[in-house]
Amino acid sequence: MKINVLHVICYSDFYGTQRSLLSTVKNLDNSHFHCTVAAPYGEHFFYALSEADVEVVEVPMRGLWDFTSALRLASIIREKNIHILHCHLGISTFLGLIGARIAGCRRAVATRHFIHDRYVGVHPRLFPIYLGVYKWMNRQLDFTICVSEAVRRNVIKRESLADEKCVVIPNGIELPLNVSLSADERRAVRAELGAAEGMKMAVTLSRLGAEKGIDVLIDAALACGRDDLVFIVAGSGTQEKALKQKAQSLGLEAKIRFIGYRKDALRILGAADVFVLPAYEEPFGISVLEAMALGIPVVATDAGGPSEILTDGENGFLVPPGDARAMAERIILLIDNPSAAQTLTENARHRVSEFDEKVIVKRTEKTYLELMEKKR
Repeated sequence: MKINVLHVICYSDFYGTQRSLLSTVKNLDNSHFHCTVAAPYGEHFFYALSEADVEVVEVPMRGLWDFTSALRLASIIREKNIHILHCHLGISTFLGLIGARIAGCRRAVATRHFIHDRYVGVHPRLFPIYLGVYKWMNRQLDFTICVSEAVRRNVIKRESLADEKCVVIPNGIELPLNVSLSADERRAVRAELGAAEGMKMAVTLSRLGAEKGIDVLIDAALACGRDDLVFIVAGSGTQEKALKQKAQSLGLEAKIRFIGYRKDALRILGAADVFVLPAYEEPFGISVLEAMALGIPVVATDAGGPSEILTDGENGFLVPPGDARAMAERIILLIDNPSAAQTLTENARHRVSEFDEKVIVKRTEKTYLELMEKKR
């Protein structure tokens, strides 16, 4: 008998959380598991699921009190004879658990993708209410999967979650990455992005949210003070307008370029001289792994997940969150010292092999099988 799993997620942009979900559902052993994804419509996310031949059902999930969506999820659980509910993010976990109760599905897990979930920033008078909702959800879940030890540590402390119910399963990436640029292709990509012959190029792939630290990257670009260095920021988000205004106010329009969301982000990354992750807080760092796999040296902040991937000075550089000068110094060191960059990238290739998504997914399969046995 196949185990039917319903993944529920309430946002359908296509950044780390959605990519983590996709990595899981496309790599589960399809001789033992069948996955369905319930999500609001999102063009890039739905296209990626379709490409991976994963069944997806559109459910709007407009907020915690969207009980119409909870009823829709209950209907899906019944129709598809779902054995395990797997939730991602707060709204989808709340609605998914209500739907599971209505439909009589008794097995549920959730993946926590953030060090500080969004409810942490609500008004102090509302915080106890949201905290109570999360504690209620935790009691309904059989397991909570965290994408890093940093996430696990903070969730346990904040929500008094029992240690034995909380496991770490890191994100993985496809290895080898299906990206290979010839010298001519690399030059063409760089020229397209404004890095003329002889210039160096630092790349950041990120959702443009406040916690992602792109404002620090702008300060680092200023601190570098190099006319032969261009910074490329691929991604979109709520801070985009403010970040562009900051770059403009510092006279950096020619040195830091915002190119929006790109489906060919790995192609851009493969043409970089340095990858920079400037986040104030980073639960994991899938793009760090991708840069390592492509042989691009990494400068990242010691802000959670990256410090569980990188060893400073061995396979990448870690700098304090918010420290633009330290970031600039490491970027300059890498572009001026090719031998140092090569040593880091050679060591990084050994490390990144531990995050092959086909291996990582076995840990999720084990969790599902334990749950099936536990509630047989």
